[in-house]
Amino acid sequence: MGYRINKKLVQRVRRDEFLQIPPRAKKRVRRGCSTGYPTKAEHRNQVWAWDFVSDHTATGTIRTFNLIDEHTRECHCIYADRSLKSEDVLDCLEEAINNNGIPEFIRSDNGSEFIAKIVKDYLKDMGIKTLYIEPGSPWQNGFAESFNGRFREECLNREVLHGLREARVVFSEWRKFYNEERPHRSLQMMTPKEFARRASPRAGMEEEPIKLDQRQITIQSSPNT
Repeated sequence: MGYRINKKLVQRVRRDEFLQIPPRAKKRVRRGCSTGYPTKAEHRNQVWAWDFVSDHTATGTIRTFNLIDEHTRECHCIYADRSLKSEDVLDCLEEAINNNGIPEFIRSDNGSEFIAKIVKDYLKDMGIKTLYIEPGSPWQNGFAESFNGRFREECLNREVLHGLREARVVFSEWRKFYNEERPHRSLQMMTPKEFARRASPRAGMEEEPIKLDQRQITIQSSPNT
């Protein structure tokens, strides 16, 4: 007929006989390898930062890819789509490089779009070093987080968007307002565009546009060359 025993006895026997079920191993999180030291941007095009923001329209969710210069606070890109892949990140980065020059570092979290092999290979080929923040530490990417907060507060939360095409137009207009009309206290009440015009890329350096791989990009060259 068996014995009537309680739950605690069963648990004690399992412990004594080492019959415990081992806990399930936690999933490993892939992390990007930083190729530079965390640094505070001291001049234009030294450190860029990129991140994603999610929102929704009347017809579905959207994601935006945001790219900023940490020194000038200038927003180089707000690209919106229903979903974004590593290839979209590279397309936006390439266009930003064509228009603004090549950054020394790019700071980001460990999102799959940022640590993908195709992205890391492209950055290595362009000589751009990566600065990946620690998982769960958004404050290490403070400039991007601050921009995302302004973008959400001043644009996303104020606009009723009916579709992707409308969202892209609205985001483009807000980015122009942010760069060219909105003064920043941290920039001595100048706009990012005005501050960027006054900020030199690097002491003793000047910009010289050249052709490389059939793309118009900007490199740094000495005044004596």
